Amino acid sequence: MGYAEYLNNFIKDADFGEPILTSEIADNLAREFAIDIGKAKKTANVYLKRFADRGDLTRARRGVYGKNKASVFGRIAPDNTKMLTEFFIKDKNDKIGYLAGPALLNTLGISTQVPAKQTIATNRYRYKINPDAAIEIKRPIIKVTNENAKYLQAIEAVKAMKKYPIDAENPAALMQFAFRNMEIDVATLMRYANDYCDDRELREIIDIVFREAGQNELTQG
Repeated sequence: MGYAEYLNNFIKDADFGEPILTSEIADNLAREFAIDIGKAKKTANVYLKRFADRGDLTRARRGVYGKNKASVFGRIAPDNTKMLTEFFIKDKNDKIGYLAGPALLNTLGISTQVPAKQTIATNRYRYKINPDAAIEIKRPIIKVTNENAKYLQAIEAVKAMKKYPIDAENPAALMQFAFRNMEIDVATLMRYANDYCDDRELREIIDIVFREAGQNELTQG
C-alpha cells in the first residue's frame, strides 16, 4: 500500500468535521512506512494539500484539516469554528483545553450575551489563528489534563463573573447547578482554588459550594 492509498483509507475512516492533523498524519506515516519524521512531514503536507485541492478536505488552519461530506448539493465543508474548537479542546482522547470567558458564562446560563468569539483556554495557546476566526485562545492557569480540566474550568467561570457582565437573577445558584452537573468534587476544587484563586474568588467559590444545598448534595448530584 502506497502513501496515497493509506491516506485515502485514513480520511475515509475519519468522521465529518473531525480535525485531521498534519502532525498526526506524519507520525502515522513514519511508523507505517518506516521513514524518518522529516520525510513523513513533507509527504503529509503534499498529500493533504492534494486532498484539499480536490475537495475531500477543508483546511481550517495550518496543520489542521477537516473531512468534507458529500451531499446532493455537492461537497459540504465542516464548520470551521467547531473544528478549531475541537482542535484546541481535545487531542485524541485527552482534554487539552476548555471553554472560557463570556462564552462559558453564556453556556452556563449566567449571561444571555452571546460573544462574537468563543474564548478557549488551551495547551495549544501558542498556535496562531486567523483574525477572522470566531474563536480566540489563551493560556490556561496550568497545563490542562483529563484530571484537572473541569476544575480549571470551574475556577475560570468564577473569575469570568468578575470580568464580564452577568444578567442572571441568581448566578451563584446557577454556578452551583453547573458544578453539580460537572460532577465536581468539592475537596479537589478547594485544593485548586487555594492555589490559583485570590481571596475574593476563594470566598465566592466557598459561598457557591456551601450555600443551602450543601456539600453532600453538590458532590452527589
